[in-house]
Amino acid sequence: MQPTLCSRCKKNVAVVFISKLDGEKTINEGLCLKCAKELGLPQVDDMMKRMGISDEDLETINTEKKLSDETKVALKEAIAAFKQSFDAVA
Repeated sequence: MQPTLCSRCKKNVAVVFISKLDGEKTINEGLCLKCAKELGLPQVDDMMKRMGISDEDLETINTEKKLSDETKVALKEAIAAFKQSFDAVA
């Protein structure tokens, strides 16, 4: 299965998925961690802290190839928590 690329930068693998409403239409987007942080999405800083990722790391991270298996598991858990809290706000 091919990973989804970030809908904003088109370079990095999408790890944060959001849904936006445009009138009556729902638009689903996948963002890399760097773009999600740049857009100021809630809880991205907390997610980065839990994964041990600094702002400097965002410049060099390729989320598919450079993260350890342990970090990938933590990322999946953080994404699940992010989605759950995002859904609670919506």
